[in-house]
Amino acid sequence: MVTAISGSVTALILFVAALVAVRQLHEARVLREAQVRPFVVIDFHVLPTSMIYLRISNLGTVMARDIRFSFDRPLTTNLPLKVMDLQIFKEGIESLPPGQVIETFFDTFFGRAESDDLYVATVVYRGEDRRKFRDRMDLDLGLYRNTSPIHGKTLDDIHKEVEKIAGTLDDFKAGGGDGLLVLSPSDVVERYEKFLATVEEHRKAQSASAAGSQDSPATPLASDPERKDPEG
Repeated sequence: MVTAISGSVTALILFVAALVAVRQLHEARVLREAQVRPFVVIDFHVLPTSMIYLRISNLGTVMARDIRFSFDRPLTTNLPLKVMDLQIFKEGIESLPPGQVIETFFDTFFGRAESDDLYVATVVYRGEDRRKFRDRMDLDLGLYRNTSPIHGKTLDDIHKEVEKIAGTLDDFKAGGGDGLLVLSPSDVVERYEKFLATVEEHRKAQSASAAGSQDSPATPLASDPERKDPEG
């Protein structure tokens, strides 16, 4: 009796352990498939200048192929541009590597009606193992209305700042050289005292020159040998 009960308990434990192992294997497989797959996203990219770009990107880790887009209604813009006639929407994208981004100018917020803010996009594509994916996502410009976006520094902004720093450093260069002139506090005092001494010497030299010109007698005019004395 005891042996039978012990065997039943052992079998139950093994059965539960097997179920846990199967579940763990399933979760591991699902996690692996989620990590090793393409993930194509289409969304709006709004700049602080109120300019709106349409961005398509592959956020996954493998190549996305045969990408096709569909919308609940045509994308509209105030610009003289037929967005739905773009090749990426008419013929799709054959391949999109991981990390690659395709971006095109779409519209601006100036004069754009709020009724044209929301679109529902469906993206269909497949991965390298030919698995098919179908993702539905909302494109909602209303999320960006009445917000105060922070201006992010671009490479152009960084380049301008570097040019400013370079111009500032030019003001600190030693005369006639390409290096920077580094002075300690005592060097600054010494150079200032030398400057004052040079100015004082120059002032004294100018004063002495002016005094000498005033004290010197007038030079008599040379007599004209052809000029005769009227009394002679």
